[in-house]
Amino acid sequence: MSRFGKNSRQKVPSLNTASLPDMIFTLLFFFMIVSNMREAPHRLQFRIPTATELEKLDKESLVSYIFVNKEGEIQFDYSILSLSALPATIEQKISKTPEDKRDKMVVSLKIDKETRMGVVNDIKQIVKDSGISLIHFAADPEIVKK
Repeated sequence: MSRFGKNSRQKVPSLNTASLPDMIFTLLFFFMIVSNMREAPHRLQFRIPTATELEKLDKESLVSYIFVNKEGEIQFDYSILSLSALPATIEQKISKTPEDKRDKMVVSLKIDKETRMGVVNDIKQIVKDSGISLIHFAADPEIVKK
């Protein structure tokens, strides 16, 4: 006779896993809500100009960012490139976008306030020539002191 008595060979009840999928989907849903989408990190140093009237962009997924520092260096999304390579890079981005969403694409220009206007005009013309009609200029809101 064992030290646990006569009933030492009783079966251990099985674990009920019926609610396990519910818990997994709840955790997945929680992390989808609290996490934020990754934005293209800028590797160039720049100071954007201030503005008194600003409007927020709606569709973040259709926005491509062009960063320009005061030396005229250009970063499109994740890569630093020259002005001559910008049209091909924009065309490549457009070709990866579904056709029904291409007319909603936006290019956001984050340009240093000391950048020469000629560079800004060249970039603006390249974006327009690529077929993207919505160009957004990023700016810091102007702090108004009373």
